[in-house]
Formats: sequence, structure tokens, C-alpha cells
Amino acid sequence: MSEYKMTEEQMLSAEWAYVRDKRNKLLQETDWWAVSDRVMSNEEKQYRQDLRDLPSKFQNPNDVIFPSKISKE
Repeated sequence: MSEYKMTEEQMLSAEWAYVRDKRNKLLQETDWWAVSDRVMSNEEKQYRQDLRDLPSKFQNPNDVIFPSKISKE
């Protein structure tokens, strides 16, 4: 049986998919901030915008730094 090896392009694609999946999960966790009977703070808006902008701000998925989650105490 031969061992399957991913090409560099496939690896890069998989790494970007991981970044997008993690970003989407973080956005989903904060979707409730945007309900119609609530006003988001500027800090909340910026956090969500930073998440949405992640893939376009980095050339390499291994360089991605996710924004710090806002503390809700």
C-alpha cells in the first residue's frame, strides 16, 4: 500500500481552511452581539471586523494571529 502525501498547494489550502473554520466559529460565538434589540460596542464591532478581515491580512496561514477575545465580565 502506498502512502498518500499532500502537495504543498493542498497543505496550504488545508491550512487556510483551518483558519477560516476557526474564524467562522469565533464569529458564530459572537453573533448574539448583533441581535436587533442590542447595540454592539465599538470594541465588539472592531473584534468582529478583525475576524472577518483575517484571511486578507495575511499571506501565509501560519502567520495568522487571531484578535484577542473581548472579556465580558
